[in-house]
Amino acid sequence: MSALPPETTDEQSQAFWRATEAALEVNDRYQFFVWLRLHLHRFIPHDLALCMLGGTPDDGKDGGAHVQVFHSVPVIDTLLRDFPNARSRWWRDVGEQWQRQGRRAIHLPLADSAATRETVALRADGYRSLLVHGFESGTADETTQSLFVFAQRAGTGEELAPRSGTHMNLWLPMLYCTAMRALPVRSPACASEGNGARPGTSGETPLTKREIQILAAVREARQNAEIGKQLGISPLTVKNHLRTIMRKLNARNRAQAVAEAMARRLIS
Repeated sequence: MSALPPETTDEQSQAFWRATEAALEVNDRYQFFVWLRLHLHRFIPHDLALCMLGGTPDDGKDGGAHVQVFHSVPVIDTLLRDFPNARSRWWRDVGEQWQRQGRRAIHLPLADSAATRETVALRADGYRSLLVHGFESGTADETTQSLFVFAQRAGTGEELAPRSGTHMNLWLPMLYCTAMRALPVRSPACASEGNGARPGTSGETPLTKREIQILAAVREARQNAEIGKQLGISPLTVKNHLRTIMRKLNARNRAQAVAEAMARRLIS
């Protein structure tokens, strides 16, 4: 991986190495989703992540490509239906723009993109731009292309900024290797799932209604006092609920509890 930017703080450096170490332990789709949310999100803020692996979209064939969709907020059905199609015009356009702009991390304003169904749906769902990078391998006669697309919905947090492109260039080798190791080569059922849920976790509700309310508030970065005021309980009661939540979800901290709950579809 490339060297860290010179303006990187000690805290960012530690987060970077924690994320790198965690990536080495990622071996399945669920773990990949949690890694995206707990670690990569710090460097590349996103609500939606798309991984198109091993395709040749420029010739109109999928070339064995498969697409995985990950999201931490609700996504409209149109996007979940259309994104997994690696042969679509949308994926071809994104790949061509990435190639034309030097095969580096690029920001694509959706306002300037062709009006495909996916682009129209993204705009309608509150997205304004995409961060795209990819990886090509093979020979002059046959090249495969993998693309990674991140998007942050307007108003849900830090917007995708120019520094995200710098981070994307930095993270691409680790992102690609981790995705190739963790994501299934062919699994249409998984490809169409919205998040990174483990098989069999959908519909399980180990948390009470109150615990889900508290965790949803933590997802919005609210502190214990704010949550207590909202729910009419004391901050100490909120703290006790969070301890129970983390024990039930086998989470070490609040962030991991949120990621685990999203993976299980307990909160959106």
